[in-house]
Amino acid sequence: MMQQKKTVVTRLLLFILAGLILPPPQTMAQEMSPTPPPPTLEPEIACLLDSNPVWSPDGQRIAFVSGRSGNADIWIMDADGTNLRNVTNTSDVEEYNLLWSPDGNWFAFLSGPFGIANIWVIHPDGTGLMNLSEGDVGPAASPAWSPDGKYLAIPPLQGGVWVVNMQTFERINITTANDEAYKWPSWSPNGQQIALTTYDNDRVLIANVDGSGITTLNDTKFNIRAHWSPVNQFILVIHAATLGGSMEDLWLIDSDTSEIVNLTEDYDGDYFWPAWSLDGSMIIFESNLDGQKDIWRMDADGGNLLNLTSEIVGSVGLAAWSPDGQKVAFRVRHESTYTIWVVDADGTNPINLSAVIPCTE
Repeated sequence: MMQQKKTVVTRLLLFILAGLILPPPQTMAQEMSPTPPPPTLEPEIACLLDSNPVWSPDGQRIAFVSGRSGNADIWIMDADGTNLRNVTNTSDVEEYNLLWSPDGNWFAFLSGPFGIANIWVIHPDGTGLMNLSEGDVGPAASPAWSPDGKYLAIPPLQGGVWVVNMQTFERINITTANDEAYKWPSWSPNGQQIALTTYDNDRVLIANVDGSGITTLNDTKFNIRAHWSPVNQFILVIHAATLGGSMEDLWLIDSDTSEIVNLTEDYDGDYFWPAWSLDGSMIIFESNLDGQKDIWRMDADGGNLLNLTSEIVGSVGLAAWSPDGQKVAFRVRHESTYTIWVVDADGTNPINLSAVIPCTE
């Protein structure tokens, strides 16, 4: 019985530690964050495996992935950690890479082993479960919601990009003439274009959602994960100097002119998982600028750099802005526990929400 329990916990740690689906082996080294040594303090809570927090569009609730039921399920709670509920409640598969649609109607997530996972959707009330990878789409990774939440972009591992109409569930391959594999799609603010990153040398391209073609935005290589600003033409990318090298800068690429601005040329560190605030005025990201991995915030022009989690013990990551830009939710890995915290956008008032949530045997 004890061996079975250890096996379950080990399996859960693999999914929850990732938080987001791992890329194929040839690019995995580029996108995985380094793991610092474990802290020496005893963990506050030994029973929790909570990760991947995402805010509801109204900022009143937080959904997350947790192993507290013995399996990596999707859970939902109020933003203060109360009214906990298991949304998926599965016993034989794990869910991860959770995304909440901007209209509040759907969760999109991955389910299945790394590399052959399918994209699923479900309503926050637990109804409407559907596998969007069935048929021609196949195993996929890193889906992305359109700004209005009515469409979901899916980049299958076999190549191309599909766009799913979430009202009719019609699926269109917008890259039918191109079988190249893409990752991390990101929508333009008007929902008419999608920025893509190629698996081959991490180039940034733009595709029109009507399928009229793909163009190379900038042929500079090794740009990991394109993030289109929610309000303008700028696309944020993590740039590495070499394939598999350290992710040493955050760049802004102008989608109109292809001009590049290096936001972090004056700082020495590695950068992971950046995210725009909803109004486009600020950016959060993971970095080891102070020697350990923390959540940092800066203005959209690279100014006013601030460490939001310098007082938190543990490895910090997977940060998400609240819709009003006033708070940031994130995951803390501390020895054998994974907990969800919320901090104000100025770095004050950190709260461990996992300490509020009751454990489930």
